[in-house]
Amino acid sequence: MGSIVETPTDEQQRRVNAHFAARVTDWARVYEDLGVFAVIHQQRRAVALRWIDELGLRPGARILDVGCGAGLTAAALARRGYAVVAIDTVPGMLERTRQTATAVGVADGVTVALGDVQQLDFPDSSFDLTLALGVLPWLPSPLGAMAEMARVVERGGYVLVTADNRWRLDHVLDPEVSPALAPVRRAAGAVLRWFGGRRRKWSGAVARTVSRAEFGSWLHAVRLVPVRSTSLGFGPFSWFGHSVFPDSFGLRVHHALQALADRGIPGIRWAGAQYLVLARHRGSG
Repeated sequence: MGSIVETPTDEQQRRVNAHFAARVTDWARVYEDLGVFAVIHQQRRAVALRWIDELGLRPGARILDVGCGAGLTAAALARRGYAVVAIDTVPGMLERTRQTATAVGVADGVTVALGDVQQLDFPDSSFDLTLALGVLPWLPSPLGAMAEMARVVERGGYVLVTADNRWRLDHVLDPEVSPALAPVRRAAGAVLRWFGGRRRKWSGAVARTVSRAEFGSWLHAVRLVPVRSTSLGFGPFSWFGHSVFPDSFGLRVHHALQALADRGIPGIRWAGAQYLVLARHRGSG
């Protein structure tokens, strides 16, 4: 499946777990806040749920929610009458999911368990749909994870995933993080090292970004055929890492650009922060 398949190390997993364990409360608040970052994630969840609704899955269909976080999506799916299995590598997230499911009266419809999507402990063809929102960017083996999600979904079933866009507009416009300027940053770093300077080392988890073509190649490699796709999220915009707009104006910018992307305007359509793809497992044929 190519060089992107990697075996996760304990240290890599520890960094990812620590990153999200420290943000359990923050992720619960994301779906209540009104800032640009929060609104983008709220819209991502809304689009994912709408796409699932439009599939017309059978009552009681089994759904695997990978990286369930605060459990709002799992609870929303259980309220629709689906049997949801919600997994995460962070115990605090699972406890939050239990609380969410109980609060909305669907505790019996949501099963929570520790689980690593890169090594799923489920038989083949166990689910009608698997979804992973905001998960792949944090994995050392995203293609391996997609292969596992494809394995446990029924032939003809669905996989709904997101990936972080390497060419998202807000990053392209910021010299500090622009992919196009990466060679310049590397050259500057080499000069600094030549003169004895040192780059600050980062020991935390880092999200992986991919191009649309690379993401498409992952889908093809695990026999997933895209049914629907979009890019989502414009902002928060920054300049050398510093915020450019106040949230009120940033939200207007996001909504305006998202409307253009939704209309398929060239140059904007695939410039959102995240790719969201609904794909169908084509089986062995």
